[in-house]
Order: sequence, then C-alpha cells, then structure tokens
Amino acid sequence: MRRVLITGGAGLAGQALLRRVPEGVEAVATWRSTPLQVGSGPQVDLCDAEAVATVFGDTEPDLVIHTAYTQSSRADIVDATTNVARAAGHAGARMVHISSDCVFGGECAPYLEIGLPDRSEPAGGRQGVAAVDPPADDYGRWKAEVEAIVTGLVPDAAVVRTSLLVDLVNLDPRTATIIDGLRTGEAVKLFVDEVRSPVSVDDFADGLWRLVELDRAAAAGVWHLAGTEALSRYSLGVLAASAWGLDPAGITPTRQQDHPHPRARDIRLDISRAQKQLGFLPRTMAEVFSASGTAS
Repeated sequence: MRRVLITGGAGLAGQALLRRVPEGVEAVATWRSTPLQVGSGPQVDLCDAEAVATVFGDTEPDLVIHTAYTQSSRADIVDATTNVARAAGHAGARMVHISSDCVFGGECAPYLEIGLPDRSEPAGGRQGVAAVDPPADDYGRWKAEVEAIVTGLVPDAAVVRTSLLVDLVNLDPRTATIIDGLRTGEAVKLFVDEVRSPVSVDDFADGLWRLVELDRAAAAGVWHLAGTEALSRYSLGVLAASAWGLDPAGITPTRQQDHPHPRARDIRLDISRAQKQLGFLPRTMAEVFSASGTAS
C-alpha cells in the first residue's frame, strides 16, 4: 500500500484525484480554508515551513502530488511549493508538481514537453528549434520559477503542466460563471483570441494516477497533461452554453489583446510524451459536455 499526500485537496485537481484513488493507494489530502468534500487529511498553511514538515512527519508519504496554489499570491505559489519540495526532499519522497501552460508567453505554440520558459530547446524529433518565450504575467513567472525550485530540491520530480481544467461534477468556477450569467441575463464576455488546451479534470486525474504508477526514474521530468484541441475561452463557453440548453448568443466575444493587461494569446501544449508513455487520451470538450448529462 503506497501512501500519497495530495496538497490542495479541496481544489479542482485535488478533489478529482481523491474521487479516483486507485487500488493499492492510501491518499491523504491537505486543505487550508475550504474543508474537503471527498477524502480526509490535515488542515495546513503550506506557507508555514514548520507546519509542512510536521505534515510530512505525521503522514510519512511515499509520494506527494502538489496541486495547491492561488493565482494571485506569490507566497502561495513560490513559498508554499518550496516548503513542500524541501520537505519531500528531506523525507526521500517522490514528488509530482502541478505546473501550468502559463509558464509560456504565447508566441511559439504548440509548446513541447522539453521546452523551458525563456530558452531554446532541441525540438526532439522535429526539424528546427523550439524557441520558447518567457511568461506573459506574474502568475506564469511564479510558476516557471517554482519549476526550477522543485527540480533543484527533488531532481527526479515529475513536473506536470496542464491547461484549463473543466469539472462538471462540481462545476469549476469558470463554467459556473458562464452558466449563471446566461441564466440570469448578466453580461458574459469571453476572449476569442486566447487559445488554450482545456481538459476534463477527471481525465487529468486519471493521467496523474497513471504517472504515479511508473517507477521513480521513468516518471521524472516534464509532462503535459492537457487536451488535444486548441480552443478559445469563447469557444469553450459556447460548448458549455449548448450543453445546458442555453442560448450562446448571450456570450459576447471580446479580445484580450484589447485588455489593459493582455495575457498569453496561444499556449497550446504538445502532449506527445504523455500519449506515448502513459496512453493518455483525453476526451474532446464536446465529448466531455455530452457525457456530463447536462445537455437537454
């Protein structure tokens, strides 16, 4: 029986992982302000290094999956992740760190799993060079920073980049805002020029558990667990509206490049390694919404 510690157990990824714990795994999850709906584990502020060390001492995990973060706080990304990685290193535990497509700047998509932010890397079987651009915002810069911190403290860690996570079991905030807005007649504005690789959070969780099944050496390095489609936020919103039987005409297309603080415009992820080595085959968003039982 392997013991897996999941940080951020009350978040989208954490709850999906806890809903799908495979046989032979004992999962313990941390949470900070929102109690766990599924699973159990200690309440802890991961920014508190001593508290994190105590959790590792109490749970003695074989592996930690670090999902916890908030987009608006450097401490919750950099300091918390540093504490978790340091504790994992001291404990000799394996580590799977969840990163983001936002580590890239949006001008060189699709991004390869071997690509590093603000560097040029060999394109691994493709002709030419994969020119990799720097993050476009603070969140991306913080996530890129902690990728390096994690691999420095746990050299054989698995760094897993993903994209927009769609949860139709407990609606993710993005989808909920769209549905609620259309139902109440509030303005719903979505970007047509921000392209991502959205993925069902359940497909993502299944991919993570497949990764955990690999031995330590085989699991090391960077993985992309994301969708295979290039979809704008507007296109994703239209799919959600249709699935709930709502009129997508209520969604106003807008351009994020006209926004005072534009984000990366195209950060599609190449998932070749995960497809080949994990058999990771995520569903399309149309399949996800169709299977959700929400469609009228």
